[in-house]
Amino acid sequence: MTFGGYIIFSFLFSLFTYPVAAHWAFDSNGWLLKKGYIDLAGTGPIHFVGGCGALTITALLKPRLNRWNPAYATEFSMANTTYVALSTLLLYVLWLFFNGGCVLGNVGSDVTAVGKTTVNTFLSGASGALTVYFLHYFENSHNNDGHNLGAICNGNLAGLVCITGAAHNVASYGAVIIGVFGGITYKVV
Repeated sequence: MTFGGYIIFSFLFSLFTYPVAAHWAFDSNGWLLKKGYIDLAGTGPIHFVGGCGALTITALLKPRLNRWNPAYATEFSMANTTYVALSTLLLYVLWLFFNGGCVLGNVGSDVTAVGKTTVNTFLSGASGALTVYFLHYFENSHNNDGHNLGAICNGNLAGLVCITGAAHNVASYGAVIIGVFGGITYKVV
């Protein structure tokens, strides 16, 4: 997809799709909220809807030319691992503030809920990263590609996305399990 196409898609998606999903889930007149839907920070209306949109566009665009051709593998590798790691760290820290802030906004001054949410967010992201690391390592250790920073960063983000809607409402071991499933899902899909 060209940059211009991405801008147009993002504009239209933000104009027509996200407002409808957010209304359903967060507005007092939204049908999902009326049916008891609980979402801490937008897992359904943001991550799920965005993922469905991305999957649809990806299916329409088809794979990039020579993406799976080993002769062109270096063209599709990370350009700057420092920026990838720094960006992931920045997202991770901001995610902790975001989830904690959403709980603080929803439950008032209950600092234990904020602490539980922050710990669960951290645990899920870390377990997603570790899961993807080990899966990638065992899958690729024979060809000297066992350690992959990009895979670890993406596993981390997968764990964070998976815990966002329920970080305030699960036990710590549940957050770890959610992160593991997020990492597995990232690796398999």
